[in-house]
Amino acid sequence: MKTIYNFAICVVSIIICNRSKEIHMPTKIEQKQKTRKNLVDAFLKLNSESPIEQIRIVQIVELAGCHRSTFYEHFLDIYDLRSQEEEELLSLQRTLIITPALNGKLNIFNTQEFMGRFNEIYQMKSDSLMTFFGRYGDPDFQKRFKDNIADTLFKLVELDSEARTHMYLIEFITAGMFAVLNRLHEQQDIEFKELFAFLHPISSKLLSIALVKD
Repeated sequence: MKTIYNFAICVVSIIICNRSKEIHMPTKIEQKQKTRKNLVDAFLKLNSESPIEQIRIVQIVELAGCHRSTFYEHFLDIYDLRSQEEEELLSLQRTLIITPALNGKLNIFNTQEFMGRFNEIYQMKSDSLMTFFGRYGDPDFQKRFKDNIADTLFKLVELDSEARTHMYLIEFITAGMFAVLNRLHEQQDIEFKELFAFLHPISSKLLSIALVKD
């Protein structure tokens, strides 16, 4: 009887051990990434409602559900948090839009292609994008983001960076792009593909006219 009992205990132990292996426990790296994301999300929520000067670290950590010391494991201060998130957006812009366009793998003048790539950034970083281009956004970041697009257009079609009309064209493109995405983000009343299937022929025709050299 004792032998059967010990055998049963052994079998149960093996089953429990195997099942515990099937349950994925977050690693330290995964937990750290999740905590960082919670801190960033908390900041973005606060920054969408108030200027960065009025945001305190205590508000961020309370909203993120962690300790103040944890914040400093990831960021030097609130401005460093914003800067890191902005750099991630600029990196995505270079990877998905700027570099492919300069290498001939993306037709930046095809609205559907261009906005399709931009939508990839939007899907990954919509809260960051809309916050930094929103009411309390960072003007310096906005300028860098727009300048990257402008520099790319100048290189591709040899636009005159000193020409006032061309600079207005760049502003028109970027302002319209963010306005449309912002409305889409807020209203969510139409699918992205449906919206740009409608806008594509109009904007492409407008661009082709605007970029014709005299």
